[in-house]
Amino acid sequence: MGELLPTRSKIRKVLARVPAHPLLFAAAVPLSLLASNIDQVRPSVGIRAILIAIFLSMALWIVIRIISGEWRRAAVLASLLIVLFSTYGLAYNFIREAGELGWELARHRYMLPVWLALIAASILAIRRLSGEIPALTSVFNIIAAVLVILPLTQIVRAEIGSAVAESKIADPSEAASELTFSANDQPPDIYYIITDAYSRDDYLLSNYGYDNSQFLEGLEELGFYVARCSQSNYSQTGLSLASSMNLSYLEDLSDEFRAGNRFTHGLDKLIWESRVQEELRALGYSVAAFETGFFYTQLEDADYYYEVPKKGSLSSFFSFSGINEFEALLIQNTGFRLLTDSANVFGALSEAVPTFGSIYRERTLYVLGQLEADHVPALRGPKFVFVHLIAPHFPYIFERDGDFYNVETEPSDKEPYVNQLIYLNGRLEQILRDIIETSATPPIIVLQADHGNLNNGGERTAILNAYFLPETEGHKLYSEISPVNTFRLIFDNYFGGDFGLLSDRSFYSSYEYPFDFISVANTREDCGSTQ
Repeated sequence: MGELLPTRSKIRKVLARVPAHPLLFAAAVPLSLLASNIDQVRPSVGIRAILIAIFLSMALWIVIRIISGEWRRAAVLASLLIVLFSTYGLAYNFIREAGELGWELARHRYMLPVWLALIAASILAIRRLSGEIPALTSVFNIIAAVLVILPLTQIVRAEIGSAVAESKIADPSEAASELTFSANDQPPDIYYIITDAYSRDDYLLSNYGYDNSQFLEGLEELGFYVARCSQSNYSQTGLSLASSMNLSYLEDLSDEFRAGNRFTHGLDKLIWESRVQEELRALGYSVAAFETGFFYTQLEDADYYYEVPKKGSLSSFFSFSGINEFEALLIQNTGFRLLTDSANVFGALSEAVPTFGSIYRERTLYVLGQLEADHVPALRGPKFVFVHLIAPHFPYIFERDGDFYNVETEPSDKEPYVNQLIYLNGRLEQILRDIIETSATPPIIVLQADHGNLNNGGERTAILNAYFLPETEGHKLYSEISPVNTFRLIFDNYFGGDFGLLSDRSFYSSYEYPFDFISVANTREDCGSTQ
């Protein structure tokens, strides 16, 4: 026992003497955001933000030290300023979510004076302190260390859980069948285009007052079959694509996908190494894919992988114009939100200051541009082209004519959703027309939503689902076909497969409990129930 007391005493002295808390508080901010979004992004996307946060906190600490003349006092004030700066955007968002009154109160002209007053009060309070500084240093060190350790633990657990789950999922290549294609024919290119959150036309009409029939009829004139009663099998992107690209319901792919499991570990592997890719690669197909901003739908091992061009120099590491979505979200949660919102007020600056929406816009335009006839379609075939378009999904960044819609909106806002959908319709119809007209061998094209828009069982599972299949006679398409049967039908009809069709079932689940499924019946008139 006598050995422990000196050790505890030494620890207390270190905590009181070594003010590491400004650096820890700074690192805790991006770490916490990273931990809360770890199912959407890779930890690596936060490295630059963490390093820059630590660098800026160190610079702030040094400046205050030069003014105050004492390291620990400067550290305490620096930490208070870091906390106030880091919570400004969070408070702004929290107040806005409090309803109409909150929307009115969450304005910079009201909030900024409050935060400036808090900063002034912090400066005055620290100046008056004397003997309390060592105690505050200890307390701040402990709090900051906890705020770093907690998200780090969550991130590490998530990475370990993902690795364990992936090890339990069978390699799709082990189940590969012996598909064939006539040696005398050129296999068709296959385009699998996922339009995120594209609701079915009946819900667009009833919930948004928008008639989408002109677009659907345009697809039919091009030769598409529109499955007007289609529902997604699942209500979330990862679940939906893991199922459709492996030709099975999740319950048949792994025991990990069970009720009560709150983690979606393993779905990413099922998408990256899907049965669809394995089957087509065995037939001699190459794979083309695109950057999406969501790691689980980015097929980075594709033969042709397209991402928005980035600068490769060291200067780009510190370039504000090269931030990623995670960093843009971090900016929106901190005092930097003042900068982005001010840029939106001054139109000349809005294009120069990256925001969450502008990053999505740039990527969406890039992907649509690459799908034009003289780019990806011109690649030598046969090829499987996987496209996950984060549209018409929120954020709403397109006017009907394609101009930048640079207005703050909510996911539930209907008019900007419809405007973005209309712009997407126009681009897609022209792109699809060009692909069909310029392909030497008529292609197979699937234009399909992963889920609907609003987060409820009905619309959330009612989707756009359209097929362009060469030699359409005998294709066996039907109005209720769901994504799980998409490639079963294609492989059976074009490559001599013997998969057969599964019963079309649709399930809704929450993000908190993704595998606690609730069956969703098809309520559209003249459609058979999917149950």
